[in-house]
Amino acid sequence: MPQTDNGYERRRYFRVRPAMSQPVLMTMRVAGQDLQALPVKDISLGGIAFLCPVGITLPAIGTPILDLQLLLPNHGVITPIGVARRIARDAIKNKLYCALEFTNLSTNDDHKLFQYLVDRQRELLRIKTN
Repeated sequence: MPQTDNGYERRRYFRVRPAMSQPVLMTMRVAGQDLQALPVKDISLGGIAFLCPVGITLPAIGTPILDLQLLLPNHGVITPIGVARRIARDAIKNKLYCALEFTNLSTNDDHKLFQYLVDRQRELLRIKTN
């Protein structure tokens, strides 16, 4: 398991936070609402967590999210299928976020996402060592 600053990462996939200057943006349709340019809190090969705007109808836990797009900076758009897994309050920002697990990702989208994650990890390591 990858080690973190406060112990060991317990998730199956390592997560990264998108750069503030180049955010990952998400668009989805849930409960008849088109939600545009939602900011992604963190992302991994297994899923994402995004900050929920005030006043939207949140997907119920277990709800499949079929109409989902993610814009990965410098890597293009991917269209995974996901399922809502968790809704919680962010301790730092005191905002609600929703976690989605990817249940279906095409091979091409998987490669794009993997490359984005590797590039972002390299960027974080360069920042940390400078």
